[in-house]
Amino acid sequence: MSYEEPEHYTPRYFDGSRRSRPAATDPGAYARPVYIRPKSMLVAYLLWLFLGVFGIHKLYLAQPFQFVFYLILHGLGWLLAAIFIGYLFFGILALLLLIDIVAIPLRVGSLNARMTRRAY
Repeated sequence: MSYEEPEHYTPRYFDGSRRSRPAATDPGAYARPVYIRPKSMLVAYLLWLFLGVFGIHKLYLAQPFQFVFYLILHGLGWLLAAIFIGYLFFGILALLLLIDIVAIPLRVGSLNARMTRRAY
C-alpha cells in the first residue's frame, strides 16, 4: 500500500495567460508553481480551545464578520456582567462555541476544497 498525498499538496502551474504552453522564445513566460497551504483542523481546534471566546478561530477559518460578532458578545458579556444581563451574552457565546465543535471540520473541508479548485 503506497501513501498518496492529497491533491492540494501538489503544485499547480499557471502563468496568467490563456495559452497552454509558453513560447520557447519568451523565457519569462514559463509557469511558476503555486503551493497551496491547506487549513489544519488541529490548529483550528487549538485556537477554538484556547482563544475561542475571542473568536480567533473564526479569523483562521476566513470568517472575519463572525470574529467581530464573537468579540462583541464577549465584550458585552463582561461589560454587563455586573447587572447580570452580561450572562445572557456569555450564554449565547457558549452556544455558538458548542456549535463550532461540529462546524469546524465542515469549514476546514470547504476551505481546502475551495483552495484546491482555485489553483486550476
